[in-house]
Amino acid sequence: MSLVYTKTRGGQLAALRARTQANLFPIEPDLNKINKPTLIIWGKDDRLIPVAAGHKMNSLINNSTLLIFDKCGHLPQEEIPDRVVGAIEDFVSVGSSARQPRAGASPPSRP
Repeated sequence: MSLVYTKTRGGQLAALRARTQANLFPIEPDLNKINKPTLIIWGKDDRLIPVAAGHKMNSLINNSTLLIFDKCGHLPQEEIPDRVVGAIEDFVSVGSSARQPRAGASPPSRP
């Protein structure tokens, strides 16, 4: 068993539960109730949840910003922690308008 698997096993189990229960407790109808600036971070190479889901969330959450990182999979916070922290710091410091992407990230997108 790899160290990465051991460290993320709890998260993997939580994700599995979330996927299997998604039909029982859908969140999409409630996403439009979020009214605060929201940063959505996605890995372009995520093989568990497609980037299309990030675009959908972005379209449903008012005042959201979707940031897609190249060469990154399902766990950006573990795969590229410095870039993720930088993106969060930028998001918080700039506020909800005119954000610039960090190196290696696609420009923030809105539908």
